[in-house]
This record gives sequence, C-alpha cells and structure tokens, in this order.
Amino acid sequence: MNGRMLLVIVLLAMLSAMFIYNNIDRSETVYPLNMQIISSEGNDMKFGISVDSELLNFGRMAEGSAAEKLVTIRNPENAPVKIHISSRGDISEYISFEKNDFVLNKNQEEKVYIRAEGRDEGNFTGSLTIMASTVGVGLMEWMVPLL
Repeated sequence: MNGRMLLVIVLLAMLSAMFIYNNIDRSETVYPLNMQIISSEGNDMKFGISVDSELLNFGRMAEGSAAEKLVTIRNPENAPVKIHISSRGDISEYISFEKNDFVLNKNQEEKVYIRAEGRDEGNFTGSLTIMASTVGVGLMEWMVPLL
C-alpha cells in the first residue's frame, strides 16, 4: 500500500468519525438525590420513609441499612437509545445501580433499581443523571450499542 492510499484511508476514517459524532444526539435528565443516615446505636428505627416525587429521596435511614428506589426509564423515540446512569456529589459513593449502559429499543421501557447504602452517619446529597444517546433512525441505528 503506497502513501497516497494510506492518506485517503485515514482521511475517510476521520470524515466518517466526524459525521457519526455530529449525528449523535444526547439528552440528559438530572434528579436530585439525598439521604440522612443516623446512628444505629440506641435506635429502633427499622426503615425510612420518603414521599417526594420530584427527587430521589432515600429519607432517613439507620447506619448500616440500605434502601432502594425503582426508576422506570421509557424510550418514546422512534429509534433505539443507549442509556447511561451516573451519580455525582457526596452521596455518589453510597449509590449503585442494578443495571447500567443498556439499549432501549423504540417504545420500550426498563425498570432499574437505584440502591443507597447507609454506611456512614451524616447528610448526603448529590444528583442522578440519566443520559440517553442515539444516532437517529436509519442506517446508523446499529451503532447505538457502541455509544
């Protein structure tokens, strides 16, 4: 293979990558997170209660306990989307996800448990971000799992 052919191949690869990158559509939804962990010593509290609907409030929990929230993620689009979930803030080291980095086909929904571990006493806050990425409909749909 001569130098010109290699240059053409490299340029085509770069143009293809730029085309794909410019056609990736990302949207994110951010939910506030919070929990309060209290000492388990001398505490007969068995569970925490929260009734907030606009945030993922794990409520007040005894140290050493855990709580889960069920989140339903729906894809109303006419194309598959790649879902990525992440957490930020001082609460993030206590948060885990039942599943992450998965593809939702059009009109599909997935239920995901978000778990908070009450390991240390204190008040913890942060946010949960659900990122949806797609390349749109058509010939490039096969690339969604690679995003």
